[in-house]
Amino acid sequence: MFEDISFVELEEKHKEDEGLVLVGCGGEPEEWFEGVSGLLNDAKISPNGRADFGEFYKMVSTGGRMDLVMMFGEKNELDIGRFAMWRLNFGDASWLSDFFVNYRKHYIEE
Repeated sequence: MFEDISFVELEEKHKEDEGLVLVGCGGEPEEWFEGVSGLLNDAKISPNGRADFGEFYKMVSTGGRMDLVMMFGEKNELDIGRFAMWRLNFGDASWLSDFFVNYRKHYIEE
C-alpha cells in the first residue's frame, strides 16, 4: 500500500498537490493508515476513508526516521477546517506543502 519514495521524487511528483505527512512512524505503515483513517472518520473529517486519499508513500530520513505520506484524493470529501484542527492536536503531522519547506534538511544534505 505504501510505496517507497525519496524526498526529491516526492517533491517533483507532488509539489503542486497536498497531503498529510505523519512524522516518525514506527511499525507497519498500514496500521498507521488504519488507525489515522479511523480517527479521521470518527471526527467526521474523512467520511469515505480510503477513497478520500490518493497515493501513499513512505520515506526514511537521513537519520533513519520513517515518515508516511497520505496524498489527498482528487475527489475527496475531507472537511479541511476540522482536519486543520485535528492535525494540530495530533502532533507529529504536517501538510505536505509545509513538509517540503520544514523537513528538507532531514532528507537532503546541502
